[in-house]
Amino acid sequence: MLTVLLLAGALVAAWALFARVLGRWHVMGPLAMAIGGAAAGIFITDKVGFGLFLNSNAAERIAELVLALVLFVDATEVRLGAMKAVRGPVLRLLFIALPISMFLAWMFASVLLSDLSLAVTLAIACIIVPVDFSPVTSIVKDTSIPQRLRHILNLESGYNDGIITPLFLFALALAGDAKRGGPGAALGQAIPAFLIAVAVGLVVGVAYAVLANASGRRGWFSAQSMRIGLVAVPLLTYTLAVTLHGNGFIAAFVAGTVFRMLRRTRELHEELSLAEDISIINNMVLWFVLGATVIFIGQVLETIWPILLLAALALTVIRMGPVLLSLLGTALPGRERLLIATLGPRGTASVVFGVLAFNAIDDIDRAALVLAVTVFMLGGSVLLHSLGTQPLLRVLVPSAKR
Repeated sequence: MLTVLLLAGALVAAWALFARVLGRWHVMGPLAMAIGGAAAGIFITDKVGFGLFLNSNAAERIAELVLALVLFVDATEVRLGAMKAVRGPVLRLLFIALPISMFLAWMFASVLLSDLSLAVTLAIACIIVPVDFSPVTSIVKDTSIPQRLRHILNLESGYNDGIITPLFLFALALAGDAKRGGPGAALGQAIPAFLIAVAVGLVVGVAYAVLANASGRRGWFSAQSMRIGLVAVPLLTYTLAVTLHGNGFIAAFVAGTVFRMLRRTRELHEELSLAEDISIINNMVLWFVLGATVIFIGQVLETIWPILLLAALALTVIRMGPVLLSLLGTALPGRERLLIATLGPRGTASVVFGVLAFNAIDDIDRAALVLAVTVFMLGGSVLLHSLGTQPLLRVLVPSAKR
């Protein structure tokens, strides 16, 4: 574990020195960390120990805290004003394209990985579908892309992982309870946890927004103290929800959504800057660990082609088909619809879901299959979107100057 932290820390520090230069070559932080993690895997001499760490309660808890922070930040970054202008396409993406993508992913996973139960393949679908632009933030900040498209992509990315999270947790509960009551027992576990999470998220989000507004009017906090507070809030929300036997992820997402709606300030981006930076650092370490897991996966996999095929389908058919279908009849031009369908990077939610599924599945061979799907899908995604986005934009956004 110390070796992993040493190598990850050194690589993050090195990346920070050359981030702008690497960015010109379209090598974003997650891609650099994943490549570095894969290369550093040869220095991890205790491969068994590394696998045991990935399958430990500590790794699970770290992954959960990272996702809680990411979901909170994602929810607070959603601009509700932007939603009004692009409500139709966003709702179509979230409530037409997303369910169809989930069904296709579940179907393909069940066929290609037929040794796995339907509950486990449902968990895989939840891993490979959610879109997250955190590995390639330059896309949603690229002013050559029409503003409405950036709003659509940002809103989809902000909400889809929060929507999928309850289904993922149900799939894990179902996989764990398959021999102890099946779907009924899993629902009996998931529904109360969901309701508790929503209640906790609402209470914490409303309370902190109201208190922040009141304190701000009186000048009681400094810019630094509020930045620190907004790192503590998602961790507090997560911990409180888990203590009450609720789901910490959903609670953090709800708290972030409510806080964003009620907070009255023009400095919200500045207030969230520390939480965003910590989220980025955690994200980069996760990508490093993801790259390093290639060594572990290589020791336990017997066949790889179904995994590679599923990863390829996730990045093409499973994403593009449902998105193009859902956007039929909208006012968006054909090129813009194709651009939205093609731009579907995966990120932190998929990494964390993969680690949690690996921990939750008792059979090590089946757990390794899930982790392998996660690794190859994410690796393909970060390569595709880091190196292929600019050529794609030159074709679909001809007015862009590059």
